[in-house]
Amino acid sequence: VPNHAAIYCGDGELLHHIPEQLSKRERYTDKWQRRTHSIWRHRAWRASAFTGICNDFAAASACR
Repeated sequence: VPNHAAIYCGDGELLHHIPEQLSKRERYTDKWQRRTHSIWRHRAWRASAFTGICNDFAAASACR
């Protein structure tokens, strides 16, 4: 049953939000590929719109 969403960020990574939990970054593994209900893309989508998200991921990874 579809009940939440994720954003594919490229390089095999998802920004995943499970109900009543904080969002987290996860690998888009076979487990998630089998559970994917549908894939939607806004018609005005541009890769450059994700620059801020990608920069945040890079900064967080550098802090580990």
